[in-house]
Amino acid sequence: MKKIFQFAAMFLAIATPIVTFTACDDDDDDDSNSENSSSTPSTFLTSIYSKSQGYIYEFEYDDNGYLTKYNENVVSYNPLKIELSDGDTYYDFSTNSSGYITGFAATDEDGETTYTCTMTYDSNNHLTKITGKGSYTSGKKSKTESSSTAITWNSNNCITKIVCSTENEGTDGTIDYGYTFKTTTTYSYNEAYLNRTKQYPYGIAPFLQNGYCSTPDLAPLSCVGLLGVGPDYLPDEYTYSYYNYNYQTWYDTTDYEDENEFTDNFSYTFNSNGTINYAGGYYHLYDGDTY
Repeated sequence: MKKIFQFAAMFLAIATPIVTFTACDDDDDDDSNSENSSSTPSTFLTSIYSKSQGYIYEFEYDDNGYLTKYNENVVSYNPLKIELSDGDTYYDFSTNSSGYITGFAATDEDGETTYTCTMTYDSNNHLTKITGKGSYTSGKKSKTESSSTAITWNSNNCITKIVCSTENEGTDGTIDYGYTFKTTTTYSYNEAYLNRTKQYPYGIAPFLQNGYCSTPDLAPLSCVGLLGVGPDYLPDEYTYSYYNYNYQTWYDTTDYEDENEFTDNFSYTFNSNGTINYAGGYYHLYDGDTY
């Protein structure tokens, strides 16, 4: 059975020593968490937990610290690849000289490429762009989809804005359909939450999470550093807006349009070594700890 627009996440354990920090607002030199300014020892992220959802991700490693399994998905190396638990879908990854993922191709059980994705980084190894496209055909049914995400960083190595958009069109053999979806998220740094490990905490970056805007589920990859260097500080507030347009055509055309905007806050707790313990409703557990 073909699997299309369904993605798994793959982890490698990467420790990033942090040596210097700056405040996150361009005009703010107050380091309210300066006591955390030290290098962070190597540690393995083994699960992400939510009180409402339970264990979202669980990871297994070999004796050399390489990930061997993500939930029920198997990871192999040389070349880097993940096989989904259905045994039919594979993801072949490419990386740059720093070890960060620059793209991947998804193939089905017939060896057909169903989705491709590329990542772009700036000179500081910050992720700045994700682009993806995919297609699916089965009998009279067909679907095409494309997505783009742009991440804006300020001069103090913090994310200030993320714009994500996707377009989709297809047919089930009788009804033609399509949609356009665009979101904009802006981040504020009223408190200086020092990010010693430069992680992307799960839950604060919706453009990486749960197939958002039709990109793969990249959030777990970012949590352990495979998608570049994370922000020096973590935001405490964000404003999120979206625009959604859907249509379907049969005997006539039916349209649906929706848009909204809201503002919310993030909160965090940290372990003694600086790793993130809690971020935006999600607990990050290390070295086999349980909640």
